[in-house]
Amino acid sequence: MEYKSKKSKEDAIVVLASCSSYAEAARELGVSIPTIYKWLGDPEFEAKLESIRNQIVSESISKLKTHTTKAVDTLAMLLDDDSPQIRRGASNDILNHVSRFIEIKEIEVRLKALEAIQPTRRIK
Repeated sequence: MEYKSKKSKEDAIVVLASCSSYAEAARELGVSIPTIYKWLGDPEFEAKLESIRNQIVSESISKLKTHTTKAVDTLAMLLDDDSPQIRRGASNDILNHVSRFIEIKEIEVRLKALEAIQPTRRIK
């Protein structure tokens, strides 16, 4: 089945961006999987799809960021729980997250130092 209007193809991009698989999107759109792959071969279609997917990820990250303080407060509160297992779990979570944060920051510093030493090559 081919889409006859631009609006329908825009709908397909939204459905593809929100479905967990191309098969699911094909079912929802009432088209075959080969049709999905044909659309994905269109650079403009693929660029719009990628843009919407990036927007979804960006909005999700923003939402997570707004709840970070509450999550940290919850972990901190659990450090005072009566249950030793809960206190231990909260302690491990906090230490693991801080450890990962430190590792990432160290990698960023090292990467910036390498970039300063070796300028980015330009492709002509």
